Amino acid sequence: MGSRAKSFDYYFCDNCRIYVYDEQHGDPQNGVQPNTPVRALPLTWRCPVCCSSVKNLRAVTLCDDISKLELARIYSQLKGKRAG
Repeated sequence: MGSRAKSFDYYFCDNCRIYVYDEQHGDPQNGVQPNTPVRALPLTWRCPVCCSSVKNLRAVTLCDDISKLELARIYSQLKGKRAG
């Protein structure tokens, strides 16, 4: 069985490559309610891991059978190998 993309996106911190913002869960520890889209995050929001700005969140789609840690490993290997 192949991977099936979920119907929602996550946002990966492009600076620390550890934190993943999930719109469904928000960031309650930092005052962001569940179901808050990334575009609605205040400009004062910071990554809880590295304090990077909201501008460093990059949209990614996770698959059913790939964990967030595995995604981080793959994403780190691909850094700098963007199409274009």
